Amino acid sequence: TATLGVGTASLVMLKNTAAATTETDRWAKSLGIGTTVLQQWQYAAERAGLSGDKMADIFKDIGDKIGDAVITGGGEAIEGLKKLGLSAEELARMAPDKQLLAIADGLKKVSTQSEKINILESLGNDLSRMLPLLDKGGESLRKYLAQAKDFGIAMDPAQIANLVRANEIIQDLQFQVEGLRNEFVSGLANVD
Repeated sequence: TATLGVGTASLVMLKNTAAATTETDRWAKSLGIGTTVLQQWQYAAERAGLSGDKMADIFKDIGDKIGDAVITGGGEAIEGLKKLGLSAEELARMAPDKQLLAIADGLKKVSTQSEKINILESLGNDLSRMLPLLDKGGESLRKYLAQAKDFGIAMDPAQIANLVRANEIIQDLQFQVEGLRNEFVSGLANVD
């Protein structure tokens, strides 16, 4: 019984980890960053009280606001970027994680907490919740990014690829079981 319990728990853990890793991998690809990098940032965000998915959403918001500034020459972010001494055009050429590190460095030029909050919120919804990590040039942030690798939370590309593949296999099996169930139930419906 104990062996069966451990086996079942291991399969559930594999399924959940594979599904979460696959979701992170999809987010990372849509953002144009590595999955390992996104896992590092998700860990850091969780240390600031945000969910991992919220971190991916913040990256998306920042990219959207910077893109708006580049395309229109205006938008919500333009004044905040000026205050930080950053160029929307230069930021647009960077990966999202590098954009946020540049923003953290730029925050050194801002004197009041209120201004920092205003600037961060103009760049991304709930980004100001990361202020404890971004303040002082991102000192705390850099510490947590390194911890994510040291603790094995941010996986290497081979581990990620294995888990993504495992998730595909698990999903294929689930769809096959669903198909068999549909055939069985359909057969029962035809019984007179």
